[in-house]
Amino acid sequence: MKISQLEGKRVALWGWGREGRAAYAVLRARLPSLGLSLFCPASEVAAARAETQGVLDVRGEPSAEALAAFEVVIKSPGISPYLPIALAAAEQGTCFIGGTALWFAEHADADGTVRDTICVTGTKGKSTTTALVAHLLRAAGHRTGLVGNIGLPLLEVLDPQPAPAYWAV
Repeated sequence: MKISQLEGKRVALWGWGREGRAAYAVLRARLPSLGLSLFCPASEVAAARAETQGVLDVRGEPSAEALAAFEVVIKSPGISPYLPIALAAAEQGTCFIGGTALWFAEHADADGTVRDTICVTGTKGKSTTTALVAHLLRAAGHRTGLVGNIGLPLLEVLDPQPAPAYWAV
């Protein structure tokens, strides 16, 4: 789903860490009139309200019913989509996506292919392998973006100038 496809939808953020803040910043910049709500722990509510100067509807911890009121929920990576409240909301039609999915949608060609991006997944060694890939690309003279949990959140580097020739994710 591209960011532009969120226009006119009921959208919430779930999580107010670095990834949630990055999603908020991108949505505010690209879709300034989009109404947004935030679900976060009670301990973060006051800070989120202050940080967003009352522009963001900060709601605290969600329930399944509260999540189901939204068409799209952009969740932070540490929040499992398999939580009972997320599953119940998904059964009601709520679409759960993350910042990574938004980034890839923005970088995809017309056919959906993301080129010049090397993604490392797995259980052990992701950070080391990704750092090595970025190092090798840079040593070969390529401008390379190092992003993900080892570098910057993907949405913080949605449109960098100048753009890297390669991405190590």
